[in-house]
Amino acid sequence: MADKKAIDSAINGLTSNNPDVEGAALIGSDGLMIASALKNGLDSERIAAMSAALLSMGVRASQMMEMGGFAEMTVRGDEQLNTLYSVGETAVLSVLAGSSANLGLINIESRSAVRDLTAALD
Repeated sequence: MADKKAIDSAINGLTSNNPDVEGAALIGSDGLMIASALKNGLDSERIAAMSAALLSMGVRASQMMEMGGFAEMTVRGDEQLNTLYSVGETAVLSVLAGSSANLGLINIESRSAVRDLTAALD
């Protein structure tokens, strides 16, 4: 059974520990939102749907290019970036930040959150 308190702590930690992070969400592979901490009126349903679609493409690309299992991917726009991290077999962590954010720091913090989220979902 999922540990809701641990999930919320990991998600909220991402947005409170790094001012560049504009939102974080844990989304099931089915596209349903599990937990989120989104700033600036970001649409949680749109984030969930797009993240599930990107996850599907990332998994497929990893398979087709024989890269091994999907781990993470980043989509960068002119104003914002979205990095997706695989959380076990059933979920994806979506982290949104401004395009000038320190992606290295976001990766370190997000990968740590993925470990916590994986444990919380088991």
